[in-house]
Amino acid sequence: MRELVLVGIDPGYRDVSALQWAIEWATATDQEVLVVSGFEIGQSEVSPEFHDELLEEAHVLIDQKLSSVNRAGRAKVRSMIVEGHPTQVVIDAVHAEDPSIVVLGSRGEGGYDQLAVGGVGHRVIHELTRPVVIVRHHGGTIQGGEVIVVNSAVGDEESPALDWALGASKVTGSPLVELDAANTADVVAEACRLGDQDNAAMIVVGSRGVGSILDLASGKLAASMIERSDRPVVLIHRPG
Repeated sequence: MRELVLVGIDPGYRDVSALQWAIEWATATDQEVLVVSGFEIGQSEVSPEFHDELLEEAHVLIDQKLSSVNRAGRAKVRSMIVEGHPTQVVIDAVHAEDPSIVVLGSRGEGGYDQLAVGGVGHRVIHELTRPVVIVRHHGGTIQGGEVIVVNSAVGDEESPALDWALGASKVTGSPLVELDAANTADVVAEACRLGDQDNAAMIVVGSRGVGSILDLASGKLAASMIERSDRPVVLIHRPG
């Protein structure tokens, strides 16, 4: 994997929390940021002139988002807009660029922030096995904000989520808080409470079987965390 943070951006969506978090994380870990946007004009045919106008508008919107985020002295940022369905654009970019982590928004009106089945976030989580961060409107503070990890490992079983969280705590200087899923009656509620109370930088949780991670009715831990937490949730794939 490259030292690269890939963040998927919907040009028409106003919130920049995912972009802010990605830049904060890249700065703390000495990585570059790649902003990826899918450009899709719909099914109807349009004139070449109108097509170019829409593409130019998308570039302007992305530039405005980048300008709205304080990047002075921070990580290097580059952006790309690719014509195609946003989901496939993000997935193709991940395969081509091989980033260390993928960052997406989780709420809003369409585009990259949709976690519904078939949405961009759902498919990215479903198809990729690298860490994926889901950022809602409260981006947290990378430097100084706590790293909360929900450890669901049993016995001597390896815990990729805990290992990743330990690394995150070390590189950011953020304190680590470990919650034992087996001994906490409602670990999701406790993680959310601590996250809000201490302005957590992230909540790290492992997921086995990414294909069903967003089936909220099943009560999966990771899915519930995404649904209920206002803090960035880092999903670490657990093989098996």
